Amino acid sequence: MPKLATYLTFLPLLLTMGWFALRWSCWRGPWRAFRWWLVFETVSQLLATGLALAKVNNLPLLYAYTPVGMVLLAWFYQAQFRDFLPPRVLGIGMVLFLAYCGYDIWQKDTLFQFNSEVSTLQSILVVMLSLAAYLLSLEKAAQQATKPTETGLNWINSGLFLYHASNLILFYFGELLMNDAFPDADARATWLLHFVFSAVMYLCFFIGTWKQLKPPNLPKP
Repeated sequence: MPKLATYLTFLPLLLTMGWFALRWSCWRGPWRAFRWWLVFETVSQLLATGLALAKVNNLPLLYAYTPVGMVLLAWFYQAQFRDFLPPRVLGIGMVLFLAYCGYDIWQKDTLFQFNSEVSTLQSILVVMLSLAAYLLSLEKAAQQATKPTETGLNWINSGLFLYHASNLILFYFGELLMNDAFPDADARATWLLHFVFSAVMYLCFFIGTWKQLKPPNLPKP
């Protein structure tokens, strides 16, 4: 059952990556930034899944996955906020975030434990950024300035919001789960719920990308 859930979770991710690969050089604006985050996400998840299926502890990957993934997402959101937010604002925020990630690693006795503090902070930041992007799209719609690309972007932002909002609870209690404070059945059910929200996020990515590829939204070569 866990293996089946894993495979079903990553199916929409691989489909979305396939869509992007078909027209790799055609994406513009926020989509150009998002494609690099998608590549990083795909490679990271495949690597983590492979290690897990081989029964190898993959928790150390989080200490690289979290800061790199957050920087790529900040680039994605900066492209969405380019007319409303100076680039240095998110740049300074990412410098502080990376500094905290480094401090967190320095404080750890081992990397084979859950980095719930950094992951929780990342989820809070992504929830805030995705909500801001949604409110910005509403403001543009009210001003009758909505661009075709924003339909797909709303799906991307919705997926990120749902996933990271759910992770706020999972990451906060992650150390308890890893330390067997909960019965094994409860821990498995919690992680299965995590896979469900991952699948929902990737499905939102696929729908958003599919809508973007439909005429008249299709990027010009």
